[in-house]
Amino acid sequence: MKKYYAIGLFILASALFAYHFYAAGNAEENIDTSIQEITARLNPPLSVSYSKVEVSPFSGDIRFRDLNIIRDQDIRRARSVRFDFSYFDFLNISLFGPEYGLKRISSGDIIFSRLSFTNRANLTEIKVDSLTANYSGDLWKLLRIGFKDTTTVSGHNLRATGTQFTFSRPGDFGIIKADTVLLDNSLRVQPKGESLSGSVSLQRLTWNPPATFGDRYRFFIQGFGYQADSIPFREAEVKFNYGSQTNLLSIQDMSLSSELFTGSLAGDLQIDSVSFSDSSIEDASIQFSNLAPQLQNFLFNAEKLFGVTIPIADSTLSMSLSGTVNDPKIRLAGN
Repeated sequence: MKKYYAIGLFILASALFAYHFYAAGNAEENIDTSIQEITARLNPPLSVSYSKVEVSPFSGDIRFRDLNIIRDQDIRRARSVRFDFSYFDFLNISLFGPEYGLKRISSGDIIFSRLSFTNRANLTEIKVDSLTANYSGDLWKLLRIGFKDTTTVSGHNLRATGTQFTFSRPGDFGIIKADTVLLDNSLRVQPKGESLSGSVSLQRLTWNPPATFGDRYRFFIQGFGYQADSIPFREAEVKFNYGSQTNLLSIQDMSLSSELFTGSLAGDLQIDSVSFSDSSIEDASIQFSNLAPQLQNFLFNAEKLFGVTIPIADSTLSMSLSGTVNDPKIRLAGN
């Protein structure tokens, strides 16, 4: 009798094992078919390609390899993207299709490898070697936003940690590289527009400014022991609110720390959608505190050399900022 029980258990286990592989294969086929159907209906068209989509038969993870998403001038790429959700989410997708399953996912982890965003019009590029994100919200609606569905009303929250971050905008900004990037953002979507708020933090970063900036301020930069084409900072963080309807970026606090100073900026930036360098700076103020002795000495000598007064109180220098990104106007406090 025990022999028959053992055989029965073996057959049951084999059937469950086989079912897992069947369900995974079925989920892969459903996902692939749904992506092609959705993108075919979009106008303007959206190109989505990948070398392979894989569904783990036991954990239910979904992985895309060599993912490319192209629309107009925007290109999004990733060596791999893995969606780490619960096994019940996998069963919903496998048994009832991607739309049914994705509509019921409200949280999970997404792991990116070699992720990049590129705009071919202005050559802006954002890259990160690896990014682990914790998502909460309505995943199906988030994907619809990615497919440019402007009728969606939804809310989404994302916390992420990435390594080897790069932001590049040749010509008017240069390149920023950081060992670590931390994100904590909330996205609210309505038919009239999107609002994004939260914080971005970069740790152990280097700024490679445009050649024109390096040439103009080379003597000053090298005077503090730095190379004009590679300026290091300890940390940078910005807390912000942005509304796409008004194209207004409100900077609650932007901090920057280095061996020479700690800087803090607050104000609004009215973004020019055609040329970012023409974006106007509104009601902005800057403070530089914790001034290093060599920087204080430089400012003291500048006062004597140029016959101006630089108001420093408690090792803090305050000023206001206006104008445009390309042509900022700086005014010292008290002048």
